[in-house]
Amino acid sequence: MRKVINFFQNWVLAPNIWEKMYEFIGQVRYLKYFFVLRRNVEFCNIYKNERCFIIGNGPSINKTDLTKLKNEKTFVVNSFILHRKYKEIHPNYYCLIDPYIFKNSKGSKLFFADLEDKIHKDTTVFIPTFAKQYIDKKKLLRRSKIRYLLLSGLFKEDLRFGTDITKPIPNLINVILSSIIIAKYMGFKEIYLLGCDHNWLSLRNLKTIPRFFKNDYTPEADFNNNYENASLAVNELFKSYRLLKNKFNGTKIYNCTPGSYIDTFEYKKLNDVL
Repeated sequence: MRKVINFFQNWVLAPNIWEKMYEFIGQVRYLKYFFVLRRNVEFCNIYKNERCFIIGNGPSINKTDLTKLKNEKTFVVNSFILHRKYKEIHPNYYCLIDPYIFKNSKGSKLFFADLEDKIHKDTTVFIPTFAKQYIDKKKLLRRSKIRYLLLSGLFKEDLRFGTDITKPIPNLINVILSSIIIAKYMGFKEIYLLGCDHNWLSLRNLKTIPRFFKNDYTPEADFNNNYENASLAVNELFKSYRLLKNKFNGTKIYNCTPGSYIDTFEYKKLNDVL
């Protein structure tokens, strides 16, 4: 009887019941993808005490010579395949998190056709488990090394969230967050951010988020010209940066994006770093 009472108090009456439900669902999904996620253990501390560069899609990278990073460990995200120097930069890791990428749309088909044509065989692609069925069914990225991430749960102020990529990690509002988590798991001591302008709230028109390219494959992913939704999303993103910084207190994260609105991390000029 005592166990029943404790269950009722801890679950049914708990103010964080939805949080616990998220945790429960995450554990169920974890069991489903256990062996898929277990393959990520190969990345544990493989770059201990080294440094890496995470490159976003902000317009500032049009003024940055990214070829200087070709001998560095690099992460790229989303539509970076459109960068004119992509093959020369030769990124080590490619992160795709946003659900709109995996819709069976014309834009998605064009994106994966371009990605499969340009991506290097030794570039590892990180994809969320919810897209595994789509990737398998369409037989995408067959020449690439694919690894999966299980996104489940929330970022919490008490830092009770996982960052071990062989297990569930929080749902991510931005793909840069996933790259930071992966880089930390790999053991990088210093993480540098580029192309993370994050200046969306300074814009009068939120219909299209500014990026380094003019035409995206899937433009429907933007804020839909709604400032309220944009401000909520940006608030959640910056909170997530802060929580990751606190969680990774042994890892230094620097922002090398000129004009960036991110004030969570210390700013450094890329030329000074290199």
